[in-house]
Amino acid sequence: MQVDLQEIITDINYYLSIMDEISENSNEKKDKTENEKTNDSLFQELLSLVDKNSPSELEKVYRYCSLVSNFENLSKAIDKAGVMILVSSGENEIKKPHPAIAEKVKINAALIKLDEFFEEKRTSKPKNSGEKDWSKFTK
Repeated sequence: MQVDLQEIITDINYYLSIMDEISENSNEKKDKTENEKTNDSLFQELLSLVDKNSPSELEKVYRYCSLVSNFENLSKAIDKAGVMILVSSGENEIKKPHPAIAEKVKINAALIKLDEFFEEKRTSKPKNSGEKDWSKFTK
């Protein structure tokens, strides 16, 4: 026998709060799945550029992907709390920039530095024989 959740819960506000929570969890799972797909494709792209037998090059791939994940998590924290947050200082409250902003700047600098390594790998990677070389038209 199947019973509808609404029949069990008679308090409409409680029912609506449960339904909101279910919806939020579903959206979080969907977002997480999309991020995992993006991160997986990034991982595969970077992995294709490096020597898989080189521990230091593999470590750079893992570090880059980890930094990207941390960057995304910081962005979510900022989106949730806002760019400016209230900080208690004694009896006063002061508006300050979210501390995650400074952390994103640091991560961005590390990503740019690592990206130099991967860009060098991209330019030194031989072209596929099936692809046309259009560089003479783009110079």
